[in-house]
Amino acid sequence: FTPDQWKRHRAVDRYNRHLSTLFDSSIFDLIAPVLFVTGLAAGVNAINQFTDYSVGLPMSALGLTTGSLSLLLVFRTNSAYDRWWEARK
Repeated sequence: FTPDQWKRHRAVDRYNRHLSTLFDSSIFDLIAPVLFVTGLAAGVNAINQFTDYSVGLPMSALGLTTGSLSLLLVFRTNSAYDRWWEARK
């Protein structure tokens, strides 16, 4: 921060500025998909809870994706550690 940026950041009206730009945030673009998935999950749960019919996914789908997801996580962690180590030098 420069001194002017710091002064603006610590100003008393910063809360008003942040609240006035709240609805310009891109997080509100995600509300519809999140509500759709939440409703779908609640529907599946209601079907499983209140009827004799059972809705579910086979466990083989989870087993197939676990290996690739773990490798992705290991490679991302390794590259992040390498960047941190280079910055430390």
